[in-house]
Amino acid sequence: MDIDAFVTAHRPSWDRLEHLVRRRRSLDGAEIDELVELYQRTATHLSIVRSGPTDPILVSHLSSLVARARSAVTGAHAPAWREFVRFFTVSFPVVAYRARWWWLGTTAAFLLVSVVVAVWVAGDPAVQAAIGTPEEITRLVDHDFADYYSEHPAASFAGQVWVNNAWVSMQVIIMAVLLGLPIPYVLWQNALNVAVSAGLMASRGKLDIFFGLITPHGLLELTAVFLAAAVGMRLGWTAIDPGPRRRGEALAEQGRAVMSVALALVAVLLVSGLIEGLVTPSPLPTWARIGIGVVAEAAFLTYVIYFGRRALRAGETGDLERAPDVTPTSG
Repeated sequence: MDIDAFVTAHRPSWDRLEHLVRRRRSLDGAEIDELVELYQRTATHLSIVRSGPTDPILVSHLSSLVARARSAVTGAHAPAWREFVRFFTVSFPVVAYRARWWWLGTTAAFLLVSVVVAVWVAGDPAVQAAIGTPEEITRLVDHDFADYYSEHPAASFAGQVWVNNAWVSMQVIIMAVLLGLPIPYVLWQNALNVAVSAGLMASRGKLDIFFGLITPHGLLELTAVFLAAAVGMRLGWTAIDPGPRRRGEALAEQGRAVMSVALALVAVLLVSGLIEGLVTPSPLPTWARIGIGVVAEAAFLTYVIYFGRRALRAGETGDLERAPDVTPTSG
C-alpha cells in the first residue's frame, strides 16, 4: 500500500473528524451523525494502516484521533471537578437566567402584597387588635423581634436557619409536581408573615429596627425562595404549554433544571444562613450589616446574569449534557 497516497486520499476526512471532536459539545444533529460516520471510517483506516507497512507516526496519530472520537461518540464521563465547574458556571446560572421573568414576577407580586398588607396593619388599630393585645404587640416590637436573632449561639442558629430555609425552598420546588398550584399560597403565607411584622414595627416607630435586622440576610434569602418558586411554577406551566416539544420531553428537561436549582440553592441559603446567624445579631453598625447583605445580593445577581447570559448565548439550556453511554444520533 502506498502510504503517501493513502494519507492524501483520507486526510480531509481525518481533519474533519478532528474538527468535530473539538466541537463535540455544540454539534447539531447532522454533525453528530457525521461524527459517528467519520469515527467508524477512521477506525477502519487505522486497522488498514496497522495491517500494512508500519508507519509509527501515522499509527500514533490515527490511534489518538480514534480514541478521542470514541470518547466523543460514547460520551466518556468527564472528571468530577469538570462537572462541578460546569454546574456552577453553566447549568445553574442558565436555568436561573432563563426563568428570570418568572423570578421577577414572583418577586414583584410578593413585594406588592407585603407592602399593601404592611401599610394596612400599620394604619388600622382594629387590625392590630385582631393580631394581638397591646401588651403582646409591645413585647414583640420591643423584645421578641430583635431577641429572635440573638437568643441562640450564632453558629447553631446559622445552621438551624440554613436547614429551615433549604427545606422551605425544597418544599416549594416539590410542589411543582402539582403543576405549581400550591406555590402562590406558600408565597402568600410568607408575604403575610413579613408584612404583619413590618406593619406592627412601623405602628410603633420601629421600622428602622425591622429593616436593620431583616435586610442583611433577607435580601439573599428571599431572592433564593423567589427563584425556587419561579422555577417550580415554570415547571407547572410547562405541563400546560410545552411549546414546540413533546410534553414529556419538555417536562423532563424542565424537571432536571428544577433539581439543579434545588441543589444550588442549598449553597446560596448556606450563605444567607451564615449572614443571619453571624452578621444580623452582631454589634456592627446597622449600615455595615445592611451593606454586607447588599453586597451578597449584588454578587449573587451579578453571578447569575453574567454566567447565565453567557451560557444562553452559547445555546445552553442547563439540561444534562448528551447522554453519557449512548451513541448520539440526530433522531
